[in-house]
Amino acid sequence: MMNKRMWKIILTVASIGLVLCVGYIVYYSYCHMGQGQQEDYYEQLAENATASIEVETEVEMMTIEESTTSEEQVAETEENKYISEIDFQKLQLEENADIYAWIRMDNTVIDYPVLQHPSDDTYYLMHNIDGSYGYPGCIYAELYNSNTFEDPVTVLYGHNMKNGTMFGSLHQFEDESFFEENKEFVIYMPDKTLVYDIAIAKETDDKRITVWYNFEEETSYQKYIDELLSGEESELYRRREEIEITTEDKLVVLQTCVSERKSNRYVVVGVLREIIE
Repeated sequence: MMNKRMWKIILTVASIGLVLCVGYIVYYSYCHMGQGQQEDYYEQLAENATASIEVETEVEMMTIEESTTSEEQVAETEENKYISEIDFQKLQLEENADIYAWIRMDNTVIDYPVLQHPSDDTYYLMHNIDGSYGYPGCIYAELYNSNTFEDPVTVLYGHNMKNGTMFGSLHQFEDESFFEENKEFVIYMPDKTLVYDIAIAKETDDKRITVWYNFEEETSYQKYIDELLSGEESELYRRREEIEITTEDKLVVLQTCVSERKSNRYVVVGVLREIIE
């Protein structure tokens, strides 16, 4: 009697285990299939976002030429009117209204829209542009930051994807020669383009600096700068000595995870150098 009961228990446990295993395999396959689709979507989005604005610019310039008899007037219009390389109106209407900027970094795969959810700081950690749940998520900012990049320090978050997409390619800056050769990144906005010099790349702890520091207070901001400048003993620490960081500067901190050390983060710090309007 006992043997039959034991066999029933064993079979029940085995059946539950089998169901869980099958479920996990299905879920894992679904997530990774969706991840691949999202990555392909990002590539296409980057191509379309730039291409569409180029077409619109050509049409605009043709219209100007047809309607203007003065070469001086045409030159003045070209000089004074800022035209973003990214078609934000189309992105916001057709893709996602939370898109407010676009980040691009040469010699990496970083060529992505930047989003900010109106109420949930963690939403884009595990949601894609189309609202679907899962990886790779989005490049995003929390509500502690404005969407103007006028804060003293703006933090952008992105997953450390194994295939190097999203902010996984930030880890390329661990290589000293790569750090030396790649010196800037660009953030496009509807009304201006922001150019940042890459000053520091390093591994840090996982505290949320937007909560930990009050960047509106000079002493607190300076304390964070001092923290950024520390860590020279680490073999992963990279710094451009010629770039001086002060509390007058505006920084963008690009942050992602460290696979081998779950409680650490890897950051690449940009100092605003130029505003093109």
